[in-house]
Order: sequence, then C-alpha cells, then structure tokens
Amino acid sequence: MKEVDATITVNSSPLDPYLVALPVTIRHGRSEVATQPDAPDLAFTWLDQTPPGQIGDDIRLDLAAPTEPGGVGTWDDPRLQWEDRSWSWDGTRQPVPRFVGELTGLTARELEGQVQAWDVTAVGVQSRYGRRFVNTDRPTEPDTTRILNLTVPQLPPAHVVGPPGVTFTAHTYTHETLLTALQTIATQAGGLVWQDRAGRLCYGSMYHRDQQPPRAVLPADVIVDGLSWVQDFAAIINSATVTYGPQDAQATTNPIEDTASISAYGTMAAQVDTMLATAPDATTLGALIIARRAQPWWQLTGLTVPLHQADPTMVRDLLDLEVGDAVYIPVPAAPGPAPTDLVDWTVEGWTETWSAGGEHVLTLALVDRRRWGTAGVTSWAEARDAGPWAYWQPKTWLDQLTEEVGAP
Repeated sequence: MKEVDATITVNSSPLDPYLVALPVTIRHGRSEVATQPDAPDLAFTWLDQTPPGQIGDDIRLDLAAPTEPGGVGTWDDPRLQWEDRSWSWDGTRQPVPRFVGELTGLTARELEGQVQAWDVTAVGVQSRYGRRFVNTDRPTEPDTTRILNLTVPQLPPAHVVGPPGVTFTAHTYTHETLLTALQTIATQAGGLVWQDRAGRLCYGSMYHRDQQPPRAVLPADVIVDGLSWVQDFAAIINSATVTYGPQDAQATTNPIEDTASISAYGTMAAQVDTMLATAPDATTLGALIIARRAQPWWQLTGLTVPLHQADPTMVRDLLDLEVGDAVYIPVPAAPGPAPTDLVDWTVEGWTETWSAGGEHVLTLALVDRRRWGTAGVTSWAEARDAGPWAYWQPKTWLDQLTEEVGAP
C-alpha cells in the first residue's frame, strides 16, 4: 500500500502502509438497479502477526488527490478550444474519502503454526442502521419528513437529497430495524437509500436525480474494451396497481398501464402495497413505476476506467462521483457504437481496486438515465440541447468522435 497515495485509519490511527498488502478493494452502491444498495465493503491483507484492530473498530480509507484545477478560461463555453483552457494543477493534495465503516472480519493466515498475515474485511456504516431497532409512531407526513424523523440513539438522521415526492399515512413502527424501515419508505416513494463516500446514510426522493447535469465525461480513450450492454427484461412492469391508505382500510388504484409495452411484451403486472396516504399519491407512484420500468432500458454493469492512465484533469471528477450522479459517454464508446443513441447515464455503484504496479481501476455500474428519472420531465437529450453545455468538452467529443468513426 506504500505505493498508493492513500491512508487507512483504524479508530483514527493510521495503519503502517508497508504492512497493507495490495490489492485493496472497495465495493460501493449497487450493480442491480431493481434493489436498494447494500452497505459498501472493504478488503485487504495485513502483513503482521498482530491484527490491525478489533471487530467493530472504526475504519476508513482516504485517498490523497489533487485539489480543483486552477488557471484561465471556463469549462462551460463550447466555443473555446481545448488548448485555450490553460488549466494546470496547483500541486496541492487533499484527502478524498473512499470508504467509511467498521471492521467486521479478521482471518488469520498461518504458516508452521505462526500467524503471518490477516485477511481484513470491513463494511460501511450503513450496516449499523440494520442492527438498531426503531419503535415509534409517526403521523401523516411527506416521505422526506418521515425519513428525517425516523431515528434511534447513537445514529445520525439520514441525509435527505431532493424535494418531497409523496405523503405517507400515519404508521406505527414496532421492533423493525431502522434500515429496513428507511428502505421500505424509499421503495414505496420511488426513492433510494445508500451510504455515500463520506459515511452518511442518504435518502434520495423520487426527484433527486432530476435537473442534474452530468458530473463527468467518460471518453472512449479511458474506457477498457469489452463493455457488457445489458437489458433487464425480467424487471419490466407495464401494468401497476398500488394499494394505499391505513393498514385496516386499504384501497387500490385502477391499473396504470403502458399499452405500447403490453403490445410488445405482453402484460407484466405487479401489485405494489404501500403506506401512501391518498389515491393521488398512489397514482403518482404507479405512473413513476410505469415510466421507469415499462421498457427494458440499458445497463452497463462493468464499465472499467483505469484511473492511473486517465488524464489528471479527469481523475478528480471521477473520484468525486457519488451514487445517483450522472455521467456522459460520448457515442461511440469503445469497443463500438452503443446499442442506443443515449449518452447520459447514472452511476449506481462501483468497484475500486488498487493493485501492485500503481494500478488504480474504477469499474462503474451504470444505468440508462431514463430508467430513474420522474415521469413527465424533459428528456435529457432535450435538456442538453437547450441548456448550457456545462459538461461539453471539445477534445473529448469532437476529437474522439473523429478518431473512432472518421467523422469530418
């Protein structure tokens, strides 16, 4: 680990980097978009007879990375050429959090009766929310309010991203883990619960991914060949009925359907039981489910970016990506044209690995951005064409397009 500009700390004390053996691997977020994300995890080998800590100890990994670039020019003016930007790194470094959690596994490696090393595993702080039980009564309230007010001692409230989406009826939570309660609310509100890189448990409402331009551009020259384009046909829902109201007086909406999808694939129906307060809330959720899941949108389950080979001006943007952020992949992306003309994708999760020889690889799980927007919003293609091109990079877009397909 000494060859990696990173620090692993246990209970705020840094580990000796010479005793941390590569590879070091972090998994974050989710790869399957039909589920709520699990807690992130961390794995490495500790080269010492004494373990680096005890089960339950706090552990984190921070990577030293360049600060924001400084120089002349702006990044949001498409009339500027790449060489006119004159950007340069100011040489300073600052810690970028990659993992925050607790030590959960220590496996001794023995040779001739002596411990030589330890295989270490850790899991994100999200797991703590799955071990604390919540017992409380909540009144009728918006989803974001309920998320903020479902708390237990010793754990901070979830961080809310996005405006309220739907309203929940009054409900009693009895001997249910806090994480289960939060994930149930998220599922019934079209939202998401995840742990961010800094260790916060986050709740994104159904609107939290809307009106957000892509955070980074992934040009073809930093993407490893061998992309796997996947359509999740099994997750299609084109006829949804939603229950709502108090538990002792549940009502059901009429089916909300996508006739084009039914014509193409047959009826793929689902009943969704919820704690939503009113028929309009239930109708909103049903329409959202159909908008997201009536068509088999594309997924990229393993888009690999070797950060050690990427342009330094891109690396910080990629390190700052979070679950739910948008990224932009100019078409065509290696190894050839994408199966759709879509260029906007959403980050669902990633695996990050540091290996011997200075390799630092980020493997992203992406989904077609249409899959998790809200019904009735402006398409991302329309927004991109009409709005400021804050993420437009002439070298990435024009030069790479010319290199790949010979465009004039």
